[in-house]
Amino acid sequence: MNDRNVMMKYWLVVDTLRVPNAMDVLKSHGPVQQAFALYAGSAFDYALDKSPMVIDLGSHREAALSCLSLPGFATSAVVFDVGESISVEKWRSHLQSIFLVEIDRQPIMVRFYTDAFWEAYAQGLNDSDKRVLLGEASAVNWLSSDQRLQTLSRPEGENATPPYALTSSIFKH
Repeated sequence: MNDRNVMMKYWLVVDTLRVPNAMDVLKSHGPVQQAFALYAGSAFDYALDKSPMVIDLGSHREAALSCLSLPGFATSAVVFDVGESISVEKWRSHLQSIFLVEIDRQPIMVRFYTDAFWEAYAQGLNDSDKRVLLGEASAVNWLSSDQRLQTLSRPEGENATPPYALTSSIFKH
């Protein structure tokens, strides 16, 4: 899906409770194309002041991924590779839909914007759950605890439709 003919945009999702000055740090690091609060317009709108931020870092992969090395970002942010043709509204809707998913018929909040989530679950995800979590994105990137770039690519296949349920055995107790 991430072939050379597809222009990509790189979207950083950062936990602003852990990195409260995230926007200032990013703006001093390089251009920010656009940004929105993950909770804006969702069922979590009431907690807007605690919302993770979703930031369009443009189409330069190396520059976008270098943001993961900024102070605090390695443990509190991930970068998604998203085709340029995907609308901001569609991307926002997807991210809001995966924030609360069902696992064993129980609603669970998924902190998909932290390295800890991907470190714990990426290797055990079935293809269906990878497609659910990545949606229109072709990949998600994070820094491992030893500061190495990790990437999980989206497998081929149809997108699921919300409400989402994760079924990988790694989520079973």
